[in-house]
Amino acid sequence: YGDPVGIIVADREKTANKAAKLVKIKYKSVSKSKPLIKIDDVLKSPEKDKRVTNNRTVEPEEVGKDVKYVISGEYKVESQYHYYMEPQTCVVRHTEDGLEVTSSTQWLDLANVAISQCLNIPANSIQVVVRRVGGGYGGKITRSCQVACAAALVAHLQGKSCRFILPLETSMSVIGKRLPTNSNFEVGVDQNGVIQYLKNVFYQDNGCSANETISPITVTHFFNCYDHRRWYVEGNSVATDTPSNTWCRAPSSTEGLAMIEYIMEYIAHKTGKDALEVKLANMVKEDNPIPDLLDHLKKDSNYNERIDEVKQFNMNNRWRKRALKIMPMTYDLFYIGPYNSLVSVYHADGSVVITHGGVEMGQGMNTKVVQVCAYTLGIPIEKISIKPTSSFTSPNAMATGASVGSECVSFATMKACEQLLDRLAPIKEKMDKPTWEELIQEAYAKGIDLQASYMYSSNDNLKPYDIYGVCALEVEVDILTGNHDVRRVDLLEDTGRSLNPTIDVAQIEGAFVMGLGYWTSEKLVYDAESGKLLTDRTWTYKPPGIKDIPADFRVYFRRNSRNPYGVLQSKATGEPAFCLASVLTHALREAVRAARLEVGHDDEWFDIPNPCTVENIFMTVGHKIDHFILK
Repeated sequence: YGDPVGIIVADREKTANKAAKLVKIKYKSVSKSKPLIKIDDVLKSPEKDKRVTNNRTVEPEEVGKDVKYVISGEYKVESQYHYYMEPQTCVVRHTEDGLEVTSSTQWLDLANVAISQCLNIPANSIQVVVRRVGGGYGGKITRSCQVACAAALVAHLQGKSCRFILPLETSMSVIGKRLPTNSNFEVGVDQNGVIQYLKNVFYQDNGCSANETISPITVTHFFNCYDHRRWYVEGNSVATDTPSNTWCRAPSSTEGLAMIEYIMEYIAHKTGKDALEVKLANMVKEDNPIPDLLDHLKKDSNYNERIDEVKQFNMNNRWRKRALKIMPMTYDLFYIGPYNSLVSVYHADGSVVITHGGVEMGQGMNTKVVQVCAYTLGIPIEKISIKPTSSFTSPNAMATGASVGSECVSFATMKACEQLLDRLAPIKEKMDKPTWEELIQEAYAKGIDLQASYMYSSNDNLKPYDIYGVCALEVEVDILTGNHDVRRVDLLEDTGRSLNPTIDVAQIEGAFVMGLGYWTSEKLVYDAESGKLLTDRTWTYKPPGIKDIPADFRVYFRRNSRNPYGVLQSKATGEPAFCLASVLTHALREAVRAARLEVGHDDEWFDIPNPCTVENIFMTVGHKIDHFILK
C-alpha cells in the first residue's frame, strides 16, 4: 500500500489533488495473505529466508569467563517521518537548450541522472538549480527524484512548465521513513557489570527495496565508546510490504547507540549498580576523552547535588516523579564526496561571488562558506555573496547529508581561495600595501584569472574522526496521566574549533529536540490488513512542539578542542546530538520505576514501548484500583 501509480495533470493544483482522490484502482488478482508490515511479521513468516539479508557480522576477539549474570531481551526502535516544513516539490520549465529543474532536493546530481534516464535525453540538456531547501533530514536525498521525474515527464510530454507539490498525506504515505530496528541480544557480565560476552543480532526494515541499506554502518555505531573486543554483532536488513525506507537524520547512529545504551541500562539494573558506573567500566581505556567530558558535565550541571534533589522530590510526591540520567556518545564521522566550489572576483569593486555543490537547508552552510572565504582571502564578509547551487557549475556533486556537507564545501571553497591568493601573490609583492580593490584591479589589468574552482574528493587529506558528547537530562512525569516535562538538559559536545558557535548551538539544539519528538510523540500506525498508513497528518502524527523544548536547555562546547582532520580544526554538529536524545527514554523509565516501587511492584526490568507516548508511559506505570484509595 502506498505505491504511486500515476500522475494527474491539471491547470490548477486544487483540481489535480481533487482528481487524484477520485481515482479508483481495480486489481485482477489480489493476494489473500496479509501484508508483512513489521519486522516481526517477516521473522515469523515462511518468507523469512527470502526477505532477510545478512549485511555484516563482527566476531569477538576474545570471551571473558567471569560470568555472574546473564541478560537477554529484545529492543525495538520505531520509524520516523521527515517532518520538513517545505513539502516535496519541483518546478520544471523549458529553455532554449532543454529543461531547467528547480527542485527541493539534497542531491542535484541524482536528480539530473534520474530525469535524463526517465526521459531518455542527454544529461547536459537538464540544469538542476537549488537556491535553498526548506528542510531535508535525508528525506530529499533520493525521494525528491520521484517528484522531479514526475514534473519533468509532464513538462516533456505537454511542452509546458510544470509545478509539482506533493500533499502532506501523500508524502507521508509514499515517501520512505527512518528504518525501524529490532534487536535481540544476550550478554554475560561479572558482578561489576563488565561485559564478558555480548551477542546482538539486529534487523532493520528496508521496506519494499534495499536501495538504502544502513545495517553495516549501524554495526559500527553500536560500538559507541565501549570496548567491543568481546562482542558478536550481526546486522541484517529485512524487506517488508511498506514503501521503501530511506535515510533520516542521524541514520544508523541513532539506532546503533540506542541499542547499546539500552543494554547498558539493563546491565546496571540487573547488577544493582549505578548505570554510569557500568558504562565507565565498559569503556575503551585508551584515547577516550569521554570520562573527562563526564567529569566536566557533572560539575557544570551540578549532577550529584541534583541526584539527591530528585530522590528527595520522589519521596515527597506520590503522583509526580523525577529522574536524572546521563548518556555518553562517540559518533564516528566519515567523509563523502565530491563537492565543488567556484569562486569568482569582480574587478570593478573586488566583490566576490561563490557557487558551490552543497545545498543550504537551514544548517547554515552558506554562512560558514562565506566565513571561510572571508577568512582565507582576508576581506569583509559584506563583499561576498552566494549564488544558487547548479548542476552546471557543480556537476556530479554528492548529496548534502551525513553532517559533512558544510565541511566539505567549506574545504573546497578554502582551496579555491588559496588558488586565487597564489595568483595574486606576485602582483601584491610589487605593490605598496594595496587595498583588496586595488589589488584586484591591478591583477585584472595584468590578465590574471580571477576565477578559481576546486572539487573536494576522497583524494583530499580529510580523514574520518570521532565526535564526542555527553548529555544529562532531568524529566518529571505525571504518574496519573503519563504526561512528562523535560525540566533541564545539559549537553556537552565536542565541536572542535567551531566555525560559528551560534550556528553550531542551533544545530545541536535542533537535532536534540527532533530526537525528543522521535522518542516520545512521533508514532506511526499502519492498518494491519491493508498496510495503509493511518497517521498521515498532523492530527494523528505529532512532531515536537514549542512546549516539548526543555524548559532549561544548556549547551556546552568541549574546552580547548581542536580537530586536526577538520576544516580549520572544526567538527560537524548537524546529527550527533540527535543520538543523545535517547537518554530521555532511560529517564522516563527511571521515573516510572520510582512510582512502581512506591506502591509495591517488584523491582523487575520493564520496558516503555517506543515511542514513549503518553499512553505507553501511563500503561507502564501499572496502576491498580486500590492505588487511588485515600489513606
